Amino acid sequence: MIRDLYIKANASGGGGGTEWVRPTGWLALDTVGVGTEKFSGLFAIYETQKNVNTIFLATPAAGTNIINWGDGTTQVTAGFTLYTKVYDYSTIVSPVLVDVSGLNYKMVVVNINMTGITQLYIDRNTTATVIGNNRVLGWLDIAVDCSTMTIFVPSNAAFSVLLQRLLIYNVGVTISGNAFFLQMPSLRILKFPFEKLQATNQTFTNNFGDCRDENNLPININLSINTGSGYNVLNNSHLTELGNITAPLTNSFQTFLFNSILLKKVGNIDASAAGNLVSTFAQCVKLTGIINVTTSATLTNIYNVIGGCFLVDGLIISDCTNVTNTTIALNACKNLKTLILTGLTRGITVDDCLMEATEINAFFTSLGTAVGSQTIFIRRNPGSATCDTTIATTKGFTVVIV
Repeated sequence: MIRDLYIKANASGGGGGTEWVRPTGWLALDTVGVGTEKFSGLFAIYETQKNVNTIFLATPAAGTNIINWGDGTTQVTAGFTLYTKVYDYSTIVSPVLVDVSGLNYKMVVVNINMTGITQLYIDRNTTATVIGNNRVLGWLDIAVDCSTMTIFVPSNAAFSVLLQRLLIYNVGVTISGNAFFLQMPSLRILKFPFEKLQATNQTFTNNFGDCRDENNLPININLSINTGSGYNVLNNSHLTELGNITAPLTNSFQTFLFNSILLKKVGNIDASAAGNLVSTFAQCVKLTGIINVTTSATLTNIYNVIGGCFLVDGLIISDCTNVTNTTIALNACKNLKTLILTGLTRGITVDDCLMEATEINAFFTSLGTAVGSQTIFIRRNPGSATCDTTIATTKGFTVVIV
């Protein structure tokens, strides 16, 4: 086999925290925007790999929609059907690019008329002999608009590790987001209708890329209709910065950003209906600034909420009135200077932080009245010896400063 040895363009890789620019060598997508009812995606065809593209569509009726595979062939849809396309690299007419690992690839632009479609899967297996399991998908860039689509699965059994941009302009009344961003570490630009996510657990899990919105600004997340669980929403992400989060989740805000070890900054958090903040930001070892969380009397548990966040400057939780579990809430938060836990009635350990007397007094002032025998440990802080412990003791707490 004769290999292509020349390079016409070098596509930018994922990650890095810099502003993303679409590689000039990439083929242009069709125009997609609100009201277009269209899917357009750039698919990489590799010189030395199997190039299998699988698409499942739930269509309103046979013959209603057409898939243009981008290699000169089309397929008329036939209802609830899985379509499989095997590309031949040698017959694809496009520039030859080289990816970050040095592999040559060509490209096709796949277009689908999305009128009336309710489900779209672009990662379905057919048989292991044709595709193999745990395969890498060739998608690089995707834009889709479909006002009737309630299920869209771009990454599930397979891995969309190449995908750098995903623009979703419109979906149905709700959209399922379960495991939506599984294995998308290269994702750099995301437009997603977060406000239409239906109630679900584990919405975005495992290797969510360091991405921004379509304007290259930090992503704001508004889960306004999601009344289910926020468990594991963005855990293990590659995000370096995130905007404001509105998440009125009645079940939990548990491990929302757990182990997102590259995250440096996050906006304000509205978790006004959350029952717990268990390990919400735990192990975000590069996170800085003051974490500000709006809560309500529904909150009962802040176990390990910012545990392992070595660089966090402060934590403000607006309503801790009914919190009963504060175990290791502030574990290893060595840079903590500000702490406001409004209405807290239980003991807590605030040892080995950087709180001055003024900040410790403000923390004491934010406390509620202790329920039974409760102890606050505030040892080895710069202000431990000079703070006004009477602010807390008059509320029934025992304060340990040495």
